[in-house]
Amino acid sequence: MKYDLQGLCNHLVNDPKPVIMLDTCVILDVIRTCIREDLNHCTVGSVRKLLTNNSTNLVIHEIVEEEFDRNLTKVFFEAQKRLEGADKLLKHFKNCLDQAPELGSLSLIKKPSEFRLHSSLEAHARDLVNQALVLEADSTCNNQAMTRVLQSVPPATRGKNEPADCAIYMHYLALANKLRRHNFDEPIVFISSNKADFGEPRSPRQPIGKELSELNVHFVNNLPWALSKI
Repeated sequence: MKYDLQGLCNHLVNDPKPVIMLDTCVILDVIRTCIREDLNHCTVGSVRKLLTNNSTNLVIHEIVEEEFDRNLTKVFFEAQKRLEGADKLLKHFKNCLDQAPELGSLSLIKKPSEFRLHSSLEAHARDLVNQALVLEADSTCNNQAMTRVLQSVPPATRGKNEPADCAIYMHYLALANKLRRHNFDEPIVFISSNKADFGEPRSPRQPIGKELSELNVHFVNNLPWALSKI
């Protein structure tokens, strides 16, 4: 369901649960988890928990919804291709190992791609988006975002004219500000793995770290970490 800024604030205040505000990359990372060693494998369990316990309000900006739809097919087929590559590597390894029987044997009951984990994770990513409360564009937030782009204030970067990251961030910042002004004392978490624009959670690009800290918003880069904050 879509809400304007004040409408979503009212809804969250009337349904006081921890709030997780998601960047697009984090949702797509759910699918990438099965093919990238740098992503926390506990994401698989965390997303399943989020989708079943109904104890958290998930929030996405409408740009996140659009970016997810635009990139989903590409990310899914990237995962599928990587898993099929793992199939071939394992088969090759087994064939080589068979030539040295004194080292033992490898039994392949199923190839990695045959488990269809990437398909399951794609469904979970879709469910995250479908379950989330969608924040509509607000003209004031969009104007603030464009100002940051023009002044190269993070998450904007000099030479990068795409305002989407700034628009998403300024809407989340405005939502958190409204919630705190309404004495909302539940945890609020912002998740983004986009370290180029936002930095690392332990060393965010400024003034992002200061802005989030002043509103007592936790900045993390994966779902397991987010759940540990709530």
